[in-house]
Formats: sequence, C-alpha cells, structure tokens
Amino acid sequence: HDKIKLIPNGIEKFIEKDKPQHLLEKYNNPEKVVLFVARIVKYKGAQDIIKAIPKITQQYPNTKFIFVGQDQGYKKELLRISGELNVQDKCIFTGRVNNLEDYYNLADVFVLPSKGEGFGLSPVEAMSVSVPCVLVDMGGLKYILKEIGGCPIDMNKNIPEQIATHITNIFQNPPDMSEIKEKTKAYTWEIIAQKTVQIFE
Repeated sequence: HDKIKLIPNGIEKFIEKDKPQHLLEKYNNPEKVVLFVARIVKYKGAQDIIKAIPKITQQYPNTKFIFVGQDQGYKKELLRISGELNVQDKCIFTGRVNNLEDYYNLADVFVLPSKGEGFGLSPVEAMSVSVPCVLVDMGGLKYILKEIGGCPIDMNKNIPEQIATHITNIFQNPPDMSEIKEKTKAYTWEIIAQKTVQIFE
C-alpha cells in the first residue's frame, strides 16, 4: 500500500507573454479579462460567474468574460441568464480553441467554480503563466488551492458574491504570482513522467 501515490495529470508548457494584440482587438480592447476554461455544462459553474458580472462591472465596466470550451447543451441557459441580467455584451463564448496559450495570456483572472473536478489542469495552466485563480474549495481544486495557490470559494456561502469580491480584489491589487508560477513547474508532463517512473522503480 505504500506504493499508492497521487500522480496528477501533467500540464503543457505554456509561455508567459504580453496580452496578445490580435485577441485584444478581436474583443474590442477590454481593460480586464476574466477567463473560464471548461466544457459548458452546468456543474462546471459558468452560471455563477455570469451572476457575478453586474457587481464586477459596476467597478470595472470595461471587463470581458470569456468562456472557452465546448458547449454540451448548457450554453442557451447561460445566454438566458446573461440576458436577464443584461450582461450579454460582456460575455464571449468561443467554443473550443487551438491557441489556449493566447487566452491564458489574455486573462487577468481565471475562475473555475466547478462542483465536480478531479485534478483540474486548466487552473494550473493559468497559474503557470502568472494568472491568479479563483477556485471552488472542494474536490481536486481543494488540492490545487492547498498545494499551489489560488483564492478559495466556499460552497456553503453565496458563490457569485465571493467570485465578485475575489475578482475586484485581484483587479485592485494584482498578487505577486512568482512563487505560485514556480510551484506549477512540478506539474509539467516531463516532471510527472519522471515521478511516475520513480514510483514504479
């Protein structure tokens, strides 16, 4: 039994760079960008981000909320919610993208309010290019919050309110991400592969 170890999935090596000009222009030069990368299904929690938008845009009106991921039937509900809150002009649904690195580099904050995650790769990828993360404090995301970093969302309290508070705090005082970025290096595929080999030896 001492052989059993948690080996997380590995992340791709992404390179940190300035916000990509072509994406800024594509989305009308937002001052701030909030990013969500996951399939568009209810349990991933995109609706909680949309419900936080009115509060965030009161302080930061020129913010865009970009949802990257394949729609699995829930997008029309998200469009309905954003329409009701009158924030549909703030929301962008890209579907799947090939240039994920560009989207991470575009983001000022990454949010994943998912209620059922294993070891989520996307937050680690975001942190590897110094993007602060707001994550639900449960499941595999709890492990990421503890081992790497991020702002926790308590599932038992008002989720959109916590998202709005975390995001506006990050916009006001962007955290120093150097230590967190360093920690993500342990989760690249090469390192994970080495650890896997060591365990089996």
